[in-house]
Formats: sequence, C-alpha cells, structure tokens
Amino acid sequence: MIANLDGVRHAYGLCFVRAPWAYFTRLTLDQQWGDGWERVPYEQHAGPPL
Repeated sequence: MIANLDGVRHAYGLCFVRAPWAYFTRLTLDQQWGDGWERVPYEQHAGPPL
C-alpha cells in the first residue's frame, strides 16, 4: 500500500501503525492520544488514535 502525501507532507505526521493500517495526525505527537497508549508494550495494548 502506498500513501501519496505530496502537498500535505508538512501538515500530517505518522503517529501509529498496526498492520495493515497506518494512522496520520495533524496534532503534535505529545497531543495525540489513543486508548491504552500509556501501557507497555504498546503493541499489545494500544488502540487506534482518537
């Protein structure tokens, strides 16, 4: 899968990946949150970004 971010590459940043999905955000990473992101390992607990 390919995501073409030309034209918005400075507006969006990758914030979360769980195959086969990738989530992008316009918020800074310290402001972006999701269910269970504070738990480790995040791979087993984190939900999609909110």
